This record gives sequence, structure tokens and C-alpha cells, in this order.
Amino acid sequence: MDHDTAVSQHAAERYALGEMEPTEQDKFEEHFFSCDSCAGDVRTVSVFIANAREVFRGADEEAQPAVERARRGWFTFFKPSFVYGAVAACSLCLVAYQSLVLLPQLRAPQAFQATVLKGESRGTAAQVHARAGEPLVLRMDVNGATTPRDYSI
Repeated sequence: MDHDTAVSQHAAERYALGEMEPTEQDKFEEHFFSCDSCAGDVRTVSVFIANAREVFRGADEEAQPAVERARRGWFTFFKPSFVYGAVAACSLCLVAYQSLVLLPQLRAPQAFQATVLKGESRGTAAQVHARAGEPLVLRMDVNGATTPRDYSI
């Protein structure tokens, strides 16, 4: 192997990384023992690889800090993510209760007890009998009311 071929094939780098086949490695070793430039390249690449491994070995240790468990206090419940979720759940329960329980009761037909109270009645007062929990309609009959036509200030 001559010097130009070794440079064009990046033989020094491939040799230091162990990427060469055994026959190619033998040819390059014969060359770099006689070529000072290639021998210097092999030494430089070997030092660079050793330093890079040492730097990245220390980076792995620094990249994995000890995991500490965060203290959780009772203020955790006041974080916005928890509060928004709680409000949404309560709203969902309220809407479900109204639409599944209250509205069907209101839409169902119901019988009302109607009583007319007369405004000008004499004698005994009208008695209204109603049961607890049942709806009651009270109407008032007002016949004798007159409205004034003229106002004076």
C-alpha cells in the first residue's frame, strides 16, 4: 500500500477503529512502519479515540443523576391540573344527574289540583287541601276591581 492510497481510503482512522480486514491491515502496517506521516496519523487518531472514550465515559455518569423522590404535600391538590380535572368531573356529574333524573321527571305528565280563590266571597273561607310533595295551582278570581280612568297630580 502506498501513501496516496492510505490517505484516500482513510486507512489510519479505520486502522485505529479496528474496521479493517486482516489482509488490508497487514498491508497498512507494512506501510505505516516506513511512512512517518501515516505513523503520526495513527498515533493522533489513537489518542483522540482514547480521550473521546474517557470524556464520554464521564458524561454517562453525569447524565444519570440520582433520582430523588419529590416531597408531596397537601398543596398537590391545588395544582391547576388536579383542580381542572375535579371541576370537569363535578360538572359532568351535575349534567348527567339533571339530564337523566330531573328532566325526565319534569317532562312526565302530572295531575295538578286546581283551586279557585274568590276575592269577594262572604261566609266561610275556602279551604285548600293539598298533599305534601304534590303540585298545587291556586287561581284568584278578582271581579270587582275597577281601574281609574283619570289621574290627577
